[in-house]
Amino acid sequence: MLEQLQDVQEQISEQVSSLEEKTTAPQEDSESEEEEEILEELEKKEIKLRQERAQAKAQLTKSRNKQTSLQQQKEQTKSEIVKEQKNIRKIEQTLGNPANTPQQKQKLQENKFKSEEKQTQLQQ
Repeated sequence: MLEQLQDVQEQISEQVSSLEEKTTAPQEDSESEEEEEILEELEKKEIKLRQERAQAKAQLTKSRNKQTSLQQQKEQTKSEIVKEQKNIRKIEQTLGNPANTPQQKQKLQENKFKSEEKQTQLQQ
């Protein structure tokens, strides 16, 4: 994408240089219709190239924004996975406490199972 943008910029520069040479060259009163047509064609090409450049820039910006968004999502998911891992460790430590009643242990095991499921989903 960047190479395409650079190519378009190079083409625009060449066209502009060519136009500048033609317009800054001393003009004769008897400028032919052929030269006028060439100038019009070059101007149209310049406009087209400028539009292509603008579109390429917009596409590049869109791609960069999407990449940034995906990176942020990746980091957020990673953070959630770490959070769930800590939660699982905490539940496991609490399960090892002999003061817990069987009902508390059951609830902790259910919570551990839910956390493990969530962690598995996040990793996919």
